[in-house]
Amino acid sequence: MSADRRGLVRVASLVLAGAFAVAACSGSESSLDTEPVTATEPVEAPPSDASSTTTSTSTTTTEPEVTTVPATVRLDEPEPTDAPVPTNAPDTSTTEAPRITTPVNTVFAPDTVEGAIEFSILNDNEAIKRCFAALPNCDPDDLTLFAVLDYEEGQREFADAMNTDGWTAARVDTLRVTMERIVEFSDDGTEAIVEVCADFGVQFFLDGALASEDTGGAFSARRRMGLIRVGELWTIFARETIERVDGEDTGLCN
Repeated sequence: MSADRRGLVRVASLVLAGAFAVAACSGSESSLDTEPVTATEPVEAPPSDASSTTTSTSTTTTEPEVTTVPATVRLDEPEPTDAPVPTNAPDTSTTEAPRITTPVNTVFAPDTVEGAIEFSILNDNEAIKRCFAALPNCDPDDLTLFAVLDYEEGQREFADAMNTDGWTAARVDTLRVTMERIVEFSDDGTEAIVEVCADFGVQFFLDGALASEDTGGAFSARRRMGLIRVGELWTIFARETIERVDGEDTGLCN
């Protein structure tokens, strides 16, 4: 065999050996389940010196790069969801989610636009009742779950003032609201004015004394409310009283 041919055969053998090595590495799934291995280049031993009587040995340790895949993570599997919680993490097991209820005995069908607006108005009324019941610790964030713009600002100011002064409330369940009709929609369908009727028999107390009729007497009121759609949720931005009758069982909202 000629020298050129022997050289070609040797090159082909090296290429095939390298291909088999690559195939063996890529075909093994278990390589991700082992600790990262740092490859080091072979170091040729220095020529021996018969006249030297001292041998020096040097060991080099290479730290794994931060991009190395951890031994317990497989690229073809989802990340574990039961990772341990750090000991200094806040305890969220008792954190209460915002309380949004599904109204019952509604006037409008829930799957209509009117029903979606009624859903927000009734939930806003429930938030007001929770605020009254919690006084003098009304949560402004809970009170304004369905409030935006001027209406939200007014509700927050109300909660802060009642909390600061130390008011409490009774007969909270007498606060009822009924959506009566849609007055109008905006041209693009994202704003609406609706008419509601509310019965109010809540009693307020300051330092244990019942508030005067001017502050907390029973009444019924017909109101108009402005709502704007934010995503899929209708929120209240304005409220105006257009008729009021003082006293209980006025019949205005019947």
